[in-house]
Amino acid sequence: LGLVNYPESQIEISTKYLMNPAIVGCTVLWLLIEVFFSIKSKKSVIAHWYLINAIFFHVLLDPLSGLFQMTGLMSEQYGKLDKRYILPFDDEGLIVNLVSLL
Repeated sequence: LGLVNYPESQIEISTKYLMNPAIVGCTVLWLLIEVFFSIKSKKSVIAHWYLINAIFFHVLLDPLSGLFQMTGLMSEQYGKLDKRYILPFDDEGLIVNLVSLL
């Protein structure tokens, strides 16, 4: 089966993005939590939801992609979305990034 609608370069870019150490690390952390701490009750479901938010939004996206520019393609998209995420940070961008770490 060939992927007719997807040029080879897009698959290579996507694979490179998904194999980024920051993304792989956060995904492995999440999977380990899911394997070793199974969901047993409604409170557990809520706790898992907060853990997923913490891992992917508060670790991967804002600090690693926005502030530290570690995720390549995602960091580029952050810069397109909000000019404050483009290096070097101006005063306003630095403040926004530091507050996002809290």
